Amino acid sequence: SWTPTEPSDFVDHYSIYVDSDPFESVEGMSPHMSVSGPPAELFGLVPETDYYFAATTVDVYGGEEKRVVSIPAATIADTSGPEILDIKFFNA
Repeated sequence: SWTPTEPSDFVDHYSIYVDSDPFESVEGMSPHMSVSGPPAELFGLVPETDYYFAATTVDVYGGEEKRVVSIPAATIADTSGPEILDIKFFNA
């Protein structure tokens, strides 16, 4: 999570960036996802892997500060697996 930008009147969204190496700029990177505000729940990451994350504010005009401080974090092991709720079989 992060502290939202104030005043929020000109905030369009936040872009979340993820990489396996530390980074100081998001120039040339594609966001992993965009959200309307904190917190962000990320999907598609590999369990038990080290990552670096950064969030940027994108204003209503599309402006975004490209310089960031990436924060390290590691994903945890997936111990429960997926929950299968409904299976249907069809004859071919």
